[in-house]
Amino acid sequence: MKNRLDIKKTTCRKRVADPKKFDKRSFRTKKVSKRTSIVIGCPRRKFKKGRCSVGTKAQSIIKKKNKDGTCPKF
Repeated sequence: MKNRLDIKKTTCRKRVADPKKFDKRSFRTKKVSKRTSIVIGCPRRKFKKGRCSVGTKAQSIIKKKNKDGTCPKF
């Protein structure tokens, strides 16, 4: 999978891993700074009883757009 950049009205998202490689019930968004969040998830078949047995991994990085409407550097 290529590192895709998804551009929305107020945010830009860079995918660092294919979402199909994660259990869909395990996705969480963690805010790491005022303008940056990371979407994390548990790899498929490792999410049982609401817990990840191997630790979560980053799936994408979300950053708020700059004031001029451009995407910041990742």
